[in-house]
Amino acid sequence: MLALPRVFKDVKATLAVEVTGDAGGVWYLQDGRARSRATAAAATIAIPQEIAWRMFTKGIATGEPQAVVRVTGDRTLTDPIFTMVSVMV
Repeated sequence: MLALPRVFKDVKATLAVEVTGDAGGVWYLQDGRARSRATAAAATIAIPQEIAWRMFTKGIATGEPQAVVRVTGDRTLTDPIFTMVSVMV
């Protein structure tokens, strides 16, 4: 999730990114910067833990995550999540 501020650096809104499931959590961004919490998010992204790691390492077919990721709010604000690439350590 360290990649979130870089991916959302141009998004001027408050977002919540949640990985659902026992291994999950919630990360907040405000105007492209990581925050410990947010009061009101313009959009929320909920990603099932079973596909989160595959999505961020490009181990899933393009377009497949959009079918299972739940977005509430302004979808145009959340689109950068589908281009994020991370290194898992």
